[in-house]
Amino acid sequence: MWKILFLALCTACLSFVRAADFSADARGTTGAQFLELPVGARAIAMGSAYSSISDDSFSVYYNPAGLAYTARFSAGLMHALYFQDISYDYGVIATPIGKLGVLGVSAQYLAVGQLAEMDKTGVPTGEYIKPSDMALSVTYAKQFGAFGFGLTAKQIKSRIRHVASTFAGDIGLQVRTRKIGLGLSVLNAGNGLKFIDDESSLPTTGRLGVSVLFTPRWLFSVDGIAPKGTNPTIAVGTEYKLVLSKKMELALRAGYNSRYSTSKLGDMAGINAGAGIDFGDLAVDYAWSLYGDLGVTHWFSLNMKLGSEVNRKHLEANGQVPKHELHSNDEIGTAVAVPDVQKTYQDYLEAADDYISQKDYENAAVSYAEALKALPENDKRRIYTLEQQGHISLKLKNIPKAKAFYFAAIQTATKLNLPETIVVNSRLSLAYCFEQSGDNSKAINSYKKALLLSNNAETKVRIKEAIDKLETKDTLLDTDIDTLESVQPDKNSSTPE
Repeated sequence: MWKILFLALCTACLSFVRAADFSADARGTTGAQFLELPVGARAIAMGSAYSSISDDSFSVYYNPAGLAYTARFSAGLMHALYFQDISYDYGVIATPIGKLGVLGVSAQYLAVGQLAEMDKTGVPTGEYIKPSDMALSVTYAKQFGAFGFGLTAKQIKSRIRHVASTFAGDIGLQVRTRKIGLGLSVLNAGNGLKFIDDESSLPTTGRLGVSVLFTPRWLFSVDGIAPKGTNPTIAVGTEYKLVLSKKMELALRAGYNSRYSTSKLGDMAGINAGAGIDFGDLAVDYAWSLYGDLGVTHWFSLNMKLGSEVNRKHLEANGQVPKHELHSNDEIGTAVAVPDVQKTYQDYLEAADDYISQKDYENAAVSYAEALKALPENDKRRIYTLEQQGHISLKLKNIPKAKAFYFAAIQTATKLNLPETIVVNSRLSLAYCFEQSGDNSKAINSYKKALLLSNNAETKVRIKEAIDKLETKDTLLDTDIDTLESVQPDKNSSTPE
């Protein structure tokens, strides 16, 4: 099925390329320019390089396939403080519809304010007009394995003194892997707007983008953009997230869009920056855009996700919930940048490694727990995973939990009839736990068992040193206690176990 959809999208792209004029001489030949204004403060702060990103409802504007991975009811609202009292607003809602896919509805509105009307000679008529533009869209998207496909139908209205309207459509495809996303879309394809006898074509635009999640916190994206009526441009953006708490993240963003720098707005036009606070189910975002000589624009948006865990489990059962590089459940509250469709044991290990590199041990522990769940009961890799869970527990200074994981690793080896040499690390780590707990006798016994099992000469030397050190401590402790008893014969003293 997805092959047919891919061919359909490629055909649409080729038709668009043949029909569009990308030369500088074509500037000003298209109407409904409000359709080219960006939406979503997060996307805008990243230079609008968003065609391959799919983890919020605003993604539908850049690629309708972005909604294919929506797992819960979501909604987005945006307001922009534009130039000279121009008001710009956008809203979108999206909801999964079971096995059928995802349905979305969005509205876009631009109000210019009140303008004095003039006749053909430029003389004011004494009357005023209130130009405005509006687009209402309905989107359908569905996930096919690693692929997401989306279609949007929209009605476009533009009012000056008279009203012109038309219909248009978007089509898009995304491909998701654990760390890389690819996006391809054609937007605003349709008949032009006609005011009485004056007709202008729509700003049909093609986008090709890629996003890369270098670490669980660092996202980079780039889009190649081919808008009808002007030169092709490029957009780049990046985002880095700082964990403030289990339920809160701070996102810092920056981006650049060459479209505005190639205009006459000045060399600095096209620079974007912003930040956002993500509370898990609610994200509040801000973006700042520099338009050269025109000044700056401020963008504010909200992105919400609603729905119970019961609904999510139902969607998972029907293949509607994508797996994620970052966990996005209510317990952890982190946001995801690039979802994964079928996450494997190895994927969870790599995710844990990424978290460890950032000293994010709590999320590393979660990833190892998910990795363990991905293994069958008779898989010997469970031993390694349990040992890693023990190591992370030590990092979190939870010695009792670390002991439990190391014991579980040893028991698993016994259950699978594996040689005891495979759990040398578990024995050593268990000895360390006993030592940290002050239980020197158990620590010595564990070290001695590890000594018998180890085949590494250097490791044996270190184990012997640890045993000698602990035995010396016990001897000194016994001597001190004996001295105490001889000095105070009438007092009862207890000897540590």
